[in-house]
Amino acid sequence: MAARGWIEPARYFGICGFQQACGLPCPGCYVTRSAMLFASGHIIESFCLQPAGAVFCGMSVVVAVFALLISVFGVNFSFLQRRITGSVICWAVVAVLIVFAGGWAVTLCRALVESGVP
Repeated sequence: MAARGWIEPARYFGICGFQQACGLPCPGCYVTRSAMLFASGHIIESFCLQPAGAVFCGMSVVVAVFALLISVFGVNFSFLQRRITGSVICWAVVAVLIVFAGGWAVTLCRALVESGVP
């Protein structure tokens, strides 16, 4: 549906307020479009458009596969049985922030190159 243009997020969500105010894309800009490209099978284009969106879509696919194997087939993965401590959660939050910062850096660089800023 997304590949045929039936889903238009801009119609529902509008234009990014950060981009209207500053003229630069926000950290979440292009994540939806990246997810739509990923879902329609254009994984490399998704990663090139917004790396953070493609990484999170890929992680979602991995989680979905593990959830399917656990819930339907009863497969027991021993590495998933470890306890999640506070330090693991802190490192996970830091990793998510780093991925978003990296994706934002890519979109900012692309926006600056397209605008002609040296």
